[in-house]
Amino acid sequence: MNNSNGNLRVITLSSSDHSFGVRDDHGFRCFLPKVHYYTGQDERYEKEKADIEAFANLFASAPDLLSMLERIEHLHRDGFDIQSSVFQEIRSLIQKAKGETK
Repeated sequence: MNNSNGNLRVITLSSSDHSFGVRDDHGFRCFLPKVHYYTGQDERYEKEKADIEAFANLFASAPDLLSMLERIEHLHRDGFDIQSSVFQEIRSLIQKAKGETK
């Protein structure tokens, strides 16, 4: 995804069926499924609704999170002391975010 301006935001597509999308100035980047309500499954419905909204928020914040991890990685390379285990975890997350690992 090309998102150099960091302008991803969550859009509520329909408040009646709790469907969300993530878009930037160039259009939609992701649509998340609406949650279906079935009689007698109120607890499941509320949890799925909250999960879908959380996924949308995470997707929208992913470029900023990646940018922050990359800045921390550069600080470490410039001599800022970060525990090696933390640094390895940061490097692993950066690679995962860039699709460089499976």
